[in-house]
Amino acid sequence: MRSMSLEFGAIDLALNGDGYSFLEINPNGEWGWLQKTVGLPIAETLVDLLTEGRVK
Repeated sequence: MRSMSLEFGAIDLALNGDGYSFLEINPNGEWGWLQKTVGLPIAETLVDLLTEGRVK
């Protein structure tokens, strides 16, 4: 992500016999279920990052 100057990306990985393999990077992943499950402010943090260039 740093080499492509991306602020955010949802990275898809696959676990195989040698570790992890990179599959793709998406501009928006499906993390809503995770925010609800663990109670983390993921949406709010992404808004801060993308609008202010930093996380509060």
